[in-house]
Amino acid sequence: MIVGAEDFLHSTVMTSLLRAGVIRELTATTPQAARRAVFLRQFSDKKNTPEESSEKIEKPQKKELPETSIASDKLDSLVPDLNISTDEPLRIGGSTNAQAKGKRSMSSIEKRRQMNSRIMMILAGLGAVAGAVHLARDWEDDAERKEAEERIRKAGEGAIDNSWWSRLISRLRGYTDVFDKPAWSELLPPMMPPPNDRKYTLLVDLEGLLVSSSWDRQHGWRTAKRPGAEYFLGYLSQFYEIVLFTTQPNYTAMPVIEKLDPFGAYVPYRLYRESTRYKDGKTVKDLSYLNRDLSKVIVLDTNRENVYAQPDNGLILKPWKGEKGNKDLIAHIPFLECIALFNVSDVRPVLKKYGDTNIPVEWAKVEENMRQKHIENWKNQGAQPKRSGWGFGASSMRPPTSPVSISTDAGKGQPPLSYLDLKRKEAQAIYQLEQKYWNDNKEEFSKIIQEDQKRQTEELKGQLWGMVGVNSGAPQKQ
Repeated sequence: MIVGAEDFLHSTVMTSLLRAGVIRELTATTPQAARRAVFLRQFSDKKNTPEESSEKIEKPQKKELPETSIASDKLDSLVPDLNISTDEPLRIGGSTNAQAKGKRSMSSIEKRRQMNSRIMMILAGLGAVAGAVHLARDWEDDAERKEAEERIRKAGEGAIDNSWWSRLISRLRGYTDVFDKPAWSELLPPMMPPPNDRKYTLLVDLEGLLVSSSWDRQHGWRTAKRPGAEYFLGYLSQFYEIVLFTTQPNYTAMPVIEKLDPFGAYVPYRLYRESTRYKDGKTVKDLSYLNRDLSKVIVLDTNRENVYAQPDNGLILKPWKGEKGNKDLIAHIPFLECIALFNVSDVRPVLKKYGDTNIPVEWAKVEENMRQKHIENWKNQGAQPKRSGWGFGASSMRPPTSPVSISTDAGKGQPPLSYLDLKRKEAQAIYQLEQKYWNDNKEEFSKIIQEDQKRQTEELKGQLWGMVGVNSGAPQKQ
């Protein structure tokens, strides 16, 4: 009975392995088939010794399968077929080998989609050609041509010609430069009339030049005012039209500049991020949109990329990062005031000459040489003091609206004040008078500003409620 059970188990396992594809032929005589036979024999005959197994490997024998019984047929029906191999060719996309070599069959929907795509491409091409022909047409009038020439000039390119290609490019730039040009074609209004006009314009940056911002976990964002920033703005406002021009957005820069100049006395105009343009991958302060003569414009900045469009107008300073006692900003006042005092016709050659040097040190040497020449000229004239001043009358050196009068007499036996020293004393006196005026009327100006802000807020609320009333159909008050 035990032998019969072993034969039954052997036949069952062999049949299942044969159906699963683990063995292909039971009568194989190759060494691989012999090894398989040894592996299968371990399930049926556990009493074989290693010597007997080796002999069976060396001399494989064919073995007849026993006849299947009813129990084995029953067991075979319960064992799943694990043979997943197939000799059929692989089909891709539901096609046979013969179909894969030829053109793939397409459904009617796919054909319709392909045809619609081709029609859309043809229409798009025809539209592009028609648009190019329309943009390359002749100039409609002289105003359009002048506008195109102004656009080319601001872009820093050559003169426009009358070719169709030039007209096409010019009109295309007029449609696309809206994404990288300032929000307005003229950033500043016309110059103020005398006596409030200033011949020169000074553009100052905010972060790193006038203030320095930092952040930490304990205090969050904090902004420090640079030493001498208020004096710098107040003193030079006598000679320059000072304009804040920063790459920061207005909602971050406006509160800071209102702390420095709450009444708009020194910085009447403020230009923010929307006044810059994007050119060659850089955020640029394009001075061609200022509505000012560029020969009278100076840009005081801490980043050279900001003056990428007009580098000759830039004066680059080292960024201030909150160091105490820093005097680099006010040290540039003598150089900047002399440009205005000596009525320089074009500031760009002067900035180019001193731009790569230590301006405060180099300009101090220039002033010392001028004083020495002034003293030598005074000595050569017999060391006699002149009531009218050095080379000019005192009245001619003072503006018509100047409220002060400075004497050029430095004392008996002393050379008279030079033109530069005289003008500086006069400017200092005017600055002191202006500071006294703003301090004496500070409360009044603060009250006016608060009332104006309150009025604007009420007007804004009225406009919002008016819009809600119109949209909701409520009756309007007469």
